[in-house]
Parts: sequence; structure tokens; C-alpha cells
Amino acid sequence: MKKSRFIYIIAVLTSFIILSNIVGCSDKSAEESLRAEVESLRTQISEQTENTIPTKQDNESTSQETSTETTTDELKYSEGLEFVSLGNGTALLKSKGSCSDTILNIPPQTPDGETIIEIDKEAFLGSNMTSVIIPDTVTIIGSGAFYRCTSLTSIVIPNSVTKIGNEAFWECNSLISIDIPNSVTEIGSSAFYKCTSLTSIRISNSITTINEYTFHDCLSLSEVEIPNSVTTIGKEAFMWCSSLSSVVIPDSVNTIEESAFRLTGLESVDIPGSVKNIEEYAFSYCDHLTQVIINDGVEFIGKYAFSNCGSLLEISVSNSVSTISNCAFAGCPVLRTVTIPEGVVSSNDWKIFEGCIRLTSINEKSPKDYFENWPY
Repeated sequence: MKKSRFIYIIAVLTSFIILSNIVGCSDKSAEESLRAEVESLRTQISEQTENTIPTKQDNESTSQETSTETTTDELKYSEGLEFVSLGNGTALLKSKGSCSDTILNIPPQTPDGETIIEIDKEAFLGSNMTSVIIPDTVTIIGSGAFYRCTSLTSIVIPNSVTKIGNEAFWECNSLISIDIPNSVTEIGSSAFYKCTSLTSIRISNSITTINEYTFHDCLSLSEVEIPNSVTTIGKEAFMWCSSLSSVVIPDSVNTIEESAFRLTGLESVDIPGSVKNIEEYAFSYCDHLTQVIINDGVEFIGKYAFSNCGSLLEISVSNSVSTISNCAFAGCPVLRTVTIPEGVVSSNDWKIFEGCIRLTSINEKSPKDYFENWPY
């Protein structure tokens, strides 16, 4: 019986008692019976009220249930995605289809039960998802798969992925950090080009080459761990990473290609002897670079390799270097001290240091004693 109905009955009975007293026709035993009924109803109302008022514990329990339901909903696999069968019980994730989820949770299988092993090229080009969970059945993330997904802030790459294609995450400029698992053996060129909010990245220790433009224009990148598996740092791989103030180049690296660290925020560079070639412009325009150490084993320094480093004070070049190309250290206006192998630089090669107007010592000699036509 509802509370309102109880109240109505009490009101009727009470009115009947009062009316009986007024007209003087009350039966004492009947009146007492009615009063007892009223009290009984009052008691029932009180008990019902206590049972219907939610307690703090009830509220917490309800809240937990709601929270659980929300979490469960968030973890549901995304629906409406478009797949293409590859045969042999496998499938390609072709596109987002009709899926509008901002939290993309890719299922491991298609509705037909085929295992999803690859995300196709440009599958989610320009989509508005904020996070992506990739199942551990996927082995390939195709070229441009998440190209210009500008709202993407996080992505989980499972240990099943072996290849990340060219431009896979091009201009995902809300992506903050990423962990590339050790299963990945190949990262395509420009894979993270212009991910301007990316602050840190851990590279798989199965990678041998950091390809050209891989992290180009990652303006916020301040922390990168290059594993001992890497042998080549490609052309412009870290160019314009202006927040990158330090990097450890492992002794597995043998080539630093053209403009690899150009326009970065590096403050010092210690190049291991495993590196044979430092190509042209490799560290040029690094305005915060103050010290360069080139260890024994390095053989070649390309043209403009350390040019226009406005804060560079000191250079130490090992005796293993046999070639220092034209303008290798040009345009370093505060450079004062240089140590280079004897005989590598001829008396006519002053343009290697062109624009180094404050240079006072080359192998403890005055530049004027070292070069015939030293202009400063």
C-alpha cells in the first residue's frame, strides 16, 4: 500500500472519530477500535518511510553500479567499422565505416569471426577519435592509417605489431606520448611527422633504422630513447625538434644522415666512434649547442654539418677523421677553441670556419698561423 493511500485512510478515520464525538453518537468500543487502527496505520507509514529513504551505503552502491556500467560501456568494442576479408580467416580493417566513437576500441575479430590482422592505409584519415585501442591480433598499421587525426591524444600499440607504415600518425598534433613495443621492426618515413604535442617516445629495440622525417617537426619532443639496435639515423629524422635538449647516440649507430638533428634544441653532442659518417647539415642551426665531442672512429664530417650553431664554444675532433668538408663549422660566431687532426685541413681550407669571428685557437695555434688568408 502506498504512503498517500495510508494518509488518506488515516484522515478519513480521524474525521469519523471527531464527527462521532460531536454528534454524541460514538460507541466507546468502536472508537477505541478506530483509534487502534489509526495508530497501526501510522506505524506502517513510519516503517515504509524508513525503508524508502536511501542510505549513504545505498547511494554508494548505486554509484558503484553506475560506474561499473559506464566502464563496461567504455570498453565495448566499436561497431560500424568496415572490414575486408583477406582469406584464411583473416581480415583488413578498411575504414571507420559508420562508426562515430571518439574512444575507438578495435575488436580482434570481424562480425563474421575473421581475425583482424591489419589496419589499412588511410583507414581513419582525418577522424575525430581521442584515443585508440588496437587489439593484439594486428601486425601492421598501414601508411597514413591515422593521418591528421588531430584530436588523438593516446594510442595503445600492442606487442603484436611489427610494422608502422609511412605517415601513419602524420600531424596527430594532440598526441602526447607513445610507446613503440619491441615487436616493431620497421617505422616508416614521416610516421610521426608534425606531432607537435608529442613530448616523449620510447623506440622499439628491434628497430635498425630511424627513417627519414620520422619525428620531423615534433616541436615538444623533449625525451627520446634511441636503442642499441639502431644503426642509421635518417635524413631529417629529428629536424625541428626544438625542445630536444639532449640525446644519447648509442655506439651501434654508424651513420647520421643529412640534417638528422638540424634545428633541434641539443645543448651538447657526444658522437661515438661507431659513427663513420656525419652527413651534411646533420647538426646545423642548433642554437643551444655549446659543445661537440667527436670520438675516435669517426672518419667523415660533411659540409655544413655543424654550421650556424650560435652558441657553440668548443669542438674536439678525433684523429680518425680524414675528411672535414667545406663550411663544416661555418657561421658559429662564438666558437673559440678547435682541436682537429693535423694534416686534415689545408692552409687554404679556412672556409671550414667561415664566419667564426671569435675563433682564437686551432690546435693551440692562432687561426692566422693556420690559414694563409684568414680574414678575421
